[in-house]
Parts: sequence; C-alpha cells; structure tokens
Amino acid sequence: MRSLLKLPAMYEGFQARLGFAQARKKAFDRHLSIPPKSRVLDIGCGPGNIIQYLPDDMDYHGFDLEPAYIESAQKRFAGRHTFHCREFDLAAAEEFGPADVVMFNGVLHHMDDEIALSVLQAAKKAIGDTGLVFTLDGCYKQGQSRLAKVLLDLDRGEYVRDEKSYEAIMRSVFDDVEIHVHEDLSPIPYTFAIMVGRTNTVAANS
Repeated sequence: MRSLLKLPAMYEGFQARLGFAQARKKAFDRHLSIPPKSRVLDIGCGPGNIIQYLPDDMDYHGFDLEPAYIESAQKRFAGRHTFHCREFDLAAAEEFGPADVVMFNGVLHHMDDEIALSVLQAAKKAIGDTGLVFTLDGCYKQGQSRLAKVLLDLDRGEYVRDEKSYEAIMRSVFDDVEIHVHEDLSPIPYTFAIMVGRTNTVAANS
C-alpha cells in the first residue's frame, strides 16, 4: 500500500476518499489567510492537488523529493505554477525567499525531530520578518476515537506526535506560535494538529 501511494493518482484518490483534501481546505479557511499575490512555498507538495484550495494569483513554488509527484504536478499545472524536485533547506530558503507563506501539509510527521527542526529553521529564514509558517499533521490525543488512533498508527509517517510534542518543536524555532487541534475536519474520525508560526517581529507588530 505504501508503495502504491507513491503513484500520484493513487495518492490523490486515497486523500479524497478519506476526506483529507477537504480537511485541508477547512483548515485553511479557519487558520490561514493568504494576502493577494503572495509568494507561497509548499514543502512536501505531492502532486500539487492542494493548489485548488489556494488563491489563483499567488506566486507558488512546490517542493517534493518524489519525482513522480513533481512530474505529475508539472504536467498538470504547466505554465501556472513552479515545482522543484529538491530538498527544502537553507539554500532553497535563500533562493526562493522572501515568502509570505511557507506551508507543510502532512509533512512534519514524516520527519524526526532533528530533520523537522532543520526544515523549520529554513522556513523561518524564508519568511523573514513578515511571513508565516503553516503546518498540518495527524495528531495523537487522549480520548480520541479508536479509528482515529488506528489510522494514525497505520500512517506512512513514522513520527506522528501529540499536541505538546508538535508545539515544542515549533516553539524551539518561532516565538509566536498558535496551535489548534481539530477532530471535525474530515468525514471520518481523525485528529489534526494545525500550527501557525511567526517571527517575534511579526508578533510585536500585530
């Protein structure tokens, strides 16, 4: 099953069937405001399906390490958006920043703490003093439904965390952090942790 999900069509079908694509749309509506003509860096963009829920006038750059995903996205969005089959690191942050938004949709739970800290540091560099970082991941929670826990246990990501663990990683990089845990974003029982991180300068001016 995990190998099949590397196929763009299988991945998109799986996300749609479980309602996870729509869950991301609901998360954006509640916790993410993207100004007109923003530069958006999407880390772990997959085949780019999330673009349908983002503004049409954005300057979008997607990053993913899976060649099949990038090839699919480049064909689908040719001439409209840009995709990179490369690691997002400090060099990429410097090359493609400043960005208004850096997003990680279903990405951090695939990374151990060391790698997560590294990419969040790169994201911080990319947003400078005025942007924000948005993350969304599956999350363990006391009292969550049995099905939600089973689905999280079966996830391809090996580093699904609870709310406090996600927040600790984010706060080690950003001084201004919001975290929201939702269990009503998808039609099936599932728990999502959503975080928004900003620099101290943004916090002071908001």
